Amino acid sequence: TLSSLTFFLVFLVLTLTGFDVGVHPPTYEIGVEGFWVQIASQCSGVEGIALITIFMGFYAALMRPDLRQKRFWLILVPLAVLASWLFNILRIAILIIIGVRVSPEHALNGFHSYAGWLMFTALALLIVLIAHRAQWLHRSPLPQHSATTLRQDTLAAKIVPFIVMMLSGVFVSAFWPDPAAGYPVRALLMALALLVFLPAIRALWSRPSLESLAVGLAVGVLWIVTAPSQELPATDAPSLFWITTRLLGTILLVPLIEELFFRGYLLRRLHRDTLVWTILAVAISSLLFGLMHDRFLAGTLAGVAFGLLYLRRAETSDAIAAHIVANATIALAALLTAKWALI
Repeated sequence: TLSSLTFFLVFLVLTLTGFDVGVHPPTYEIGVEGFWVQIASQCSGVEGIALITIFMGFYAALMRPDLRQKRFWLILVPLAVLASWLFNILRIAILIIIGVRVSPEHALNGFHSYAGWLMFTALALLIVLIAHRAQWLHRSPLPQHSATTLRQDTLAAKIVPFIVMMLSGVFVSAFWPDPAAGYPVRALLMALALLVFLPAIRALWSRPSLESLAVGLAVGVLWIVTAPSQELPATDAPSLFWITTRLLGTILLVPLIEELFFRGYLLRRLHRDTLVWTILAVAISSLLFGLMHDRFLAGTLAGVAFGLLYLRRAETSDAIAAHIVANATIALAALLTAKWALI
C-alpha cells in the first residue's frame, strides 16, 4: 500500500513540474526520457519511517523528565512520520530529475546514496529544534525569549549551525562526483551560519583555560600518531583555494559548530546532578561525536576528553579551544607531510 501511494505521488510531483512521465504500475517503475527507476518496497519510505520512529523513541526516553509524553507521541511523532514519508517522495522525484537533466550515473551512485540521510538528518535536527521551542510539549514553562532576536538566541546558535554543517556535508556528497571538491561550498555555508549567530556566540564565549590548550594538543598528537598509515598516502597538493578553505573549516568552523552542539547543547542537556547521569551524558555525546568521524574510537575518545574538559568549568569555550588546538595540530601535520586524509 505504501509503495502504491508513493508511486502515485512521485508521478504526480513529476507531472506537476512539467515532465512527460512514463509508468509501469505492476512493477512500480516510473521514468522520464528513458531514465527509469523502480520504487521497490524498501524505497516506499518505510525505512525512513522506521529510522525517524526509532530516533523519536530515543529522544523521548532521554527527555522524559521534561516532555509531555502523550502530546509527544500523539502529535509530534505522527507529524514526523508523515514528513519523513513526504520527504522520501520528494527524494525519488529529485533522483529522476537528476538522472534526466544531469547524469544517470551521478543520480544512482551519488544522490541516491546520500539523499536519504540528507533528509533524515534535516528532519531529525528540525524535530529537536521544534521540541525545544514548543511550550505545549513541556511540563514546566520555558524561558521567555520575547526580547531576544534570532541572532542572539543561544539555543538556536548551538543547533542551527550544526544542522547547516550536516546538511552541507550530505548535499556535497549527493551533488559532487568527488565530495572533497565541494568542500569550499561547505565552508561557505558553515561560515554564514556562524556569522548569523555571532552575537549569541560572543555571549557564550569566555576566556579558555590553559588546561584546554594542553588537552587539545594531546588529542591532536594522539590523532596523528594513531592514524593508519596505509590510509594516508602522500598525494599532490590540491589548489591553494581548496587548502585555504579546508584549513579554515578544519581549524575554526568545525570546532566551533561541533562543540556548540555536542558539549554546549547535547552534553549540557543530558547532564544531571548525579554520577550516573554525568557518565551517561559524557558517553552519549561522545559516542555520537565519534560517529561523526571516520575513526570512531579515536573520535569517541576525543569527545570524552572535550566533554570532561567542559564539565570542569561548565564553559563551552574550553571545549572549543581544545578542539581548535587539536585540529590545528592535525592540520599542521597534514601540511608538512601532504597527507590530506588526516583532515
